[in-house]
Amino acid sequence: MSDRTLVLLKPDAVERKLVGSIVSRIEAKNLDVVAMELRQLDTDTLARHYEEHVGKGFYDDLVTFMSRGPVVAMVIEGPEDTPYSGLTCRSSKSCVIRTLFRCRSTLQIS
Repeated sequence: MSDRTLVLLKPDAVERKLVGSIVSRIEAKNLDVVAMELRQLDTDTLARHYEEHVGKGFYDDLVTFMSRGPVVAMVIEGPEDTPYSGLTCRSSKSCVIRTLFRCRSTLQIS
């Protein structure tokens, strides 16, 4: 069995040309990129994706940031028993990719 998860490389990662470096780190952990697309997210898509944050103080800034440029949307797949499957946003913890590249990416790969 394997797990799949959505990974968004946010506009700052795309602007800084970090996509290749981040994908290389994902693949180095023997995870598969099974789908990848460069997309400009509109406010309707962002409203659906971040619906749990609507009405919070940071929501407008989040939508502005996420719609300022293209994102890379990826589906990542890995075995169920790997610690890297089921990757999630851990906004309260330091994120390794974010730390390495000083950007707002939410993928945790060590």
